[in-house]
Amino acid sequence: MSKNFWNIIFVVLSLLAIVFSALFAASPAAQPIPHRDSGVFLYIAEGILGGKLPYLDFWDHKGPLIYYINAIGLSIASQSYWGVWAVEFVSLALSAVFFFLAMKRLVGGTIAWVGASMWLLAFGHVFTTQFGAGNHVEEYALPFYAAQLYLYPTEKDERSNLRFFWVGIFAGLAVLLRPNLSSLLAAIILIALWSMFRGTKQDRHSHLYSLLFLTLGAGTPLLIAAGYFWRNYALRDLFSDVFLYNFLYAGRGNLYGEAFLNSFRVMGALNYLAVLAWIALIVSFNKLPKHFGDMGFVKLILVAAPLEIAFSLVSGFGYLHYFITWLPLLGGLACLFIRFVSQIVPVETRRYFPALLAAFLAIQAAPFAGDLRVYFQTPAKDNENGANSHISDESPPPALTEIQPLYEFAPKGSPVLFWGNEVQFNFIMDLPSPSRYVYIYPFLMPDYAAPEMQREFLDAIVQSQPVIVDIQPSLTPPIQSLKQWRQYPKAMPLIRYIAENYSRIAEIPVNSYYLAEGREWALPQKWIVWIRK
Repeated sequence: MSKNFWNIIFVVLSLLAIVFSALFAASPAAQPIPHRDSGVFLYIAEGILGGKLPYLDFWDHKGPLIYYINAIGLSIASQSYWGVWAVEFVSLALSAVFFFLAMKRLVGGTIAWVGASMWLLAFGHVFTTQFGAGNHVEEYALPFYAAQLYLYPTEKDERSNLRFFWVGIFAGLAVLLRPNLSSLLAAIILIALWSMFRGTKQDRHSHLYSLLFLTLGAGTPLLIAAGYFWRNYALRDLFSDVFLYNFLYAGRGNLYGEAFLNSFRVMGALNYLAVLAWIALIVSFNKLPKHFGDMGFVKLILVAAPLEIAFSLVSGFGYLHYFITWLPLLGGLACLFIRFVSQIVPVETRRYFPALLAAFLAIQAAPFAGDLRVYFQTPAKDNENGANSHISDESPPPALTEIQPLYEFAPKGSPVLFWGNEVQFNFIMDLPSPSRYVYIYPFLMPDYAAPEMQREFLDAIVQSQPVIVDIQPSLTPPIQSLKQWRQYPKAMPLIRYIAENYSRIAEIPVNSYYLAEGREWALPQKWIVWIRK
């Protein structure tokens, strides 16, 4: 067999190995209890499989595509969380392949492989640093981002309009995950407008056609989604939940600088290399055409990378999963920089490049490898004994032994409101939420929850009389702390109703175990159970 064949086999197997290692921390084997956001997606996805609709039957502020991706995962594995993990694996693998192919045509296979490996290793470290939480919106945007990079037409591509249409399709799909996942789309538009401004009349016509096809592509999935929810009388709810709530949410934090600096700690060598690359490539921009055959792609990476960072931090918060969508663009910057430096250094120096690239990979892999060793050596405590029908249909499900006492007050199938945002327990314990407001965050947002929303939520609580479980410590104030709740006037009708009509009857001590940052963590909590008087 040819050398090229074995090179392909090596690239595929090595990237798949990193993908598996990166996602192991998020698998049900390592984290049998989904994290907070994932629990919401899974619960709504389960409802979709039962004939319900996001926004109309469930309140949440993410784009609609995330729930249907989770529904696909649950459906392919008989309601098992393993099916969602399989979708995560395919998603990340496709991202790596598209990225490698996109960069290979510009910088060569070796550098493309190094860039792909570096951002995949950084991805894995992001996961292990945030307690192995997976099933994030940003994960599923990665193949859409990488596909846009792969399909972005070269400057001499005769099928550029068709390619722009497909780039638009994938850009629209990313927006359906979350509206601010649009940095590549924005970058393409800005580059085209700038080229139209500076170009000839013929260039302006060419770029105008490209923008039209891009718009047509991006509009296709958006219009299909809008039509679907309009036909099912849920379009108004979608706009309220996704656009109005997120508009009010944007800018509520003030951690922009802190979040950016934290990205260096989490993503390591790739972040430093990408920042250096961006500065060096901007400073040397006029020299780049001699070293890159397609400056259009170089411009796209240079413009999209800072836009992605800005868009992802628009809320002002620095949650680690926000960094995930930076990775392909940071990897692209690293590839461009390595290629550029390899072209300008003296020929006799280039023989040191393989060792230098190996050093970059080793530095990037070191913190992730340390975390991963702990995951493989230490089983999660919640993975012992217990029962959870969503994890496996073939063996005794993993553990929730410490919270089993809740079933004494709320048998399976009975309504339970987990105070704050702990919908993952509704999902894994088969305890339905009493209302479409599966968590109370919309009532904590100033100027958001209209009076009819407050009445709807309170009426559902009055009619279903659910058990209420207040998990503390939490970001949400305890139910009994009326003084703290006065800062949330839209939640006060519910607080008063609970104070007048519910009794606190039990406390269930729970230890939440996590494997993160190279060691095991335990978070002592109390599950405070309230029932109707």
